Amino acid sequence: MHIALDAMGGDHGPEELIAGAVLAVRQADLDVSLVGDEVLLRSILEKAAPDHQTSSRIRIIHSSQVIEMNEHPVEAVRKKKDSSILVAFDLVRKGDADAVVSAGNSGATMAAAVRILGRLEGISRPGLASFFPTLKKPVVLMD
Repeated sequence: MHIALDAMGGDHGPEELIAGAVLAVRQADLDVSLVGDEVLLRSILEKAAPDHQTSSRIRIIHSSQVIEMNEHPVEAVRKKKDSSILVAFDLVRKGDADAVVSAGNSGATMAAAVRILGRLEGISRPGLASFFPTLKKPVVLMD
């Protein structure tokens, strides 16, 4: 499986997202494309995964724009054509990735998914799912 990760979204910046990507690659049979500012992501990745075995399964795809958490989702998706969220979904559209993960602007992520990937026939609105920890095992909640 190949995951496109919007490495610029989220409250704790790309450091936490890259640390998670490195951990996931080490524990599972998957590859990750980090999408965002190439220079910034490369410097963080070199510190987080100096071993070639891990870093060879993580590639960086440059995007020049970021949709911030406080931006209006649909407006930002229309204006920021080279945002990390849009570039990540375009990787799925082209068949270069199997899924997108973003900790960024949820509304923009949903708008980008619909704009680039479209909707399944018979489905009027996309769902938003999130994992929640419990005392026994994680639960997925979907709205």
